[in-house]
Amino acid sequence: MKKSFFFCAFFFISLLHAEESLSKLLFGYFQNSSSLKELSEKVDKAILNAKSAKISNGMNIQLSTGTIAFNFGSGYCTFTPNASVGIPSARNLTFSASSNMTYDKNSFDTKNTSLGVAVDIYSGVKEQRDIALDKADRALLEAQRNLQNGFVDMETQFYTALKSLYEKAQKIVTAQKSLYEHSLEFDQIKAQGYVASSSKYRLKQMEVESDRHDVDIYRHELEREIKVFAHECGVEYDGTDAMNFLPAEIPPVDAVDVLAFDKKDYRKIESAVWTNQINSRTRAANKAFAISANAGYTFNNSTNAFMTNQRNFGDTLDIGSSLAWHSTGLKTTAGVSFPIWGNAFSPLFKLSFSLVPQKFRLAAIEKRVEGVDENLELIAIEAAEKDYDTSVVERQSSLEDIEWAAKTYKDSLETYSKLASDTALWYERGIITQSENRAAEVNKENYRIKTLINALDLIIYNNKTKTLFNRDEELNHEPKLPEKE
Repeated sequence: MKKSFFFCAFFFISLLHAEESLSKLLFGYFQNSSSLKELSEKVDKAILNAKSAKISNGMNIQLSTGTIAFNFGSGYCTFTPNASVGIPSARNLTFSASSNMTYDKNSFDTKNTSLGVAVDIYSGVKEQRDIALDKADRALLEAQRNLQNGFVDMETQFYTALKSLYEKAQKIVTAQKSLYEHSLEFDQIKAQGYVASSSKYRLKQMEVESDRHDVDIYRHELEREIKVFAHECGVEYDGTDAMNFLPAEIPPVDAVDVLAFDKKDYRKIESAVWTNQINSRTRAANKAFAISANAGYTFNNSTNAFMTNQRNFGDTLDIGSSLAWHSTGLKTTAGVSFPIWGNAFSPLFKLSFSLVPQKFRLAAIEKRVEGVDENLELIAIEAAEKDYDTSVVERQSSLEDIEWAAKTYKDSLETYSKLASDTALWYERGIITQSENRAAEVNKENYRIKTLINALDLIIYNNKTKTLFNRDEELNHEPKLPEKE
């Protein structure tokens, strides 16, 4: 899976219908994000770890020369090479070969050359291997999901920052509205003949000056925040007109229905269920017993001379088994070697026992801990399901508020737009004052900005709703991406 795809795919989905200026800002915001680059690198690392896990839990091959001893003076050399091939997926089936080799100036001798095969009759090795592979695949999937949600979260941060700028702009408009209203009142006071030294005149004059000061403060704050925002987006801002820097339109989007997602894909539920399943498999793989068997053939077995009381070595057929009782710490092995010597049939038996007494006490405690862990996992699933129900109610309520506000702002914007058009005509005809005309314009601008903020609220709502769920189907295809303009 290409890093470039993960770094670009998801955020461009939102750009396909975006206005040019908004696209440029959003593109730059993503390009300057170090967190997305970090998440992308983590995906690459997870891919490598998954490949490593497959190799580590695949066929195991070991080759060794053993200890090599030699003397330059006599030309004597001895070594014990060995090799083994293990297949964990096939009941830990293992093939092995070893030999003792001696060389001097006059001869080359081999003894105890053994060929063997071993297999687990009952153990959890295969299950443990499968669990290790599944955990590596899960780590990769979660890294991909984190990057996927990282793009959505980054987009949310962008629109939240943009919303903050619009809210600053709205403060300017509100302050302007207050300025024009107080200016109208001030004009009325002057028209009524109040002198400049009167308290009413001076009080209203101070209100106008205070409003004008507020407008200047909010403009300064907006310019400062736009400079920071522009830098984060990698674009130039000359600082001349903060209001014109903001996109005039926000492309409309359809609302995301929280019930359109499957409950089992709710991230907290899916995570809790997977944790319980993988841990249940892990507990089941920890078998109480492990039984294995082995068989082999040894050429020129030196042990054979001892057990037949003869100087010449012979071949032996070797059979053995082992039993491990994990909860008691008991481990026993048994084996028998049959010499291939015609009438000199005298098998050699081998037995061993080991015991770890404290395992008795630890096993009971570990069993109780496993029971507590399982209960905690079930509680986590139950809590996740309750959280899902709460999230559904919260998301639906948020969407209702956004849709209600959208309708209200749309109606108000239409009303104030018509009023602004009428007052502009009345002002041209000299029917109303400039302050009255400006007051109508700021009312229109106020609801225009509210409408834009509402559109951002819907985008933010959609993103937050989507990130509540796993959307793995989006990971399985690579859409064609537009180029930066």
